Amino acid sequence: MSKATAAKRRGKTAGKKKAATPPARAAARKAAARGGAKSAAAGRAKRPAAARRRAATAGGAAAARQVREALFRAWRAAESKKAEDIVALDVRGLAGFTDYFLIAHGGSARQVEAITDAIEEAVKRGGGARLAHREGGAEAEWRVLDYLDFVVHIFSAGGRRFYDLERLWQKAPRLKPPAVGGRAKADA
Repeated sequence: MSKATAAKRRGKTAGKKKAATPPARAAARKAAARGGAKSAAAGRAKRPAAARRRAATAGGAAAARQVREALFRAWRAAESKKAEDIVALDVRGLAGFTDYFLIAHGGSARQVEAITDAIEEAVKRGGGARLAHREGGAEAEWRVLDYLDFVVHIFSAGGRRFYDLERLWQKAPRLKPPAVGGRAKADA
């Protein structure tokens, strides 16, 4: 058997680069379209949080107000499905990838799913923010809804204790939800 035949059987080519698989080519095309980002996480956001903040300041506080309104629509949707221990963290000074976290947990997998669906529907119905990415399946311990300007984390009770995001982001000021038509204030 020749070296070339043996290499082909092992899945290698003799002296030639192996052609990229269709999914790899598709990923490379998407990365090139995003401006050459090397990973999905690096190219996920269309504009970094700092650029969004500059745009919000240049155009007034209207954009920032829309983000907070969408955040608190998500908060009220979670409350409507009896989410437990809802916390909103202002991570603008600590993270460059988002401005706010909304963290909550449910008592069962069905409740976590219901909370997630209610938040998606409420934010979509309210307009403004658009879901960029969703993580976590039907039996997941942790669901993530990424709206770029804010990220929603919905946990099972055990998952929340295990990951303990509030401890990881303990320097971030906590927000209280506003009354309908009111303004939110930071606890810190």
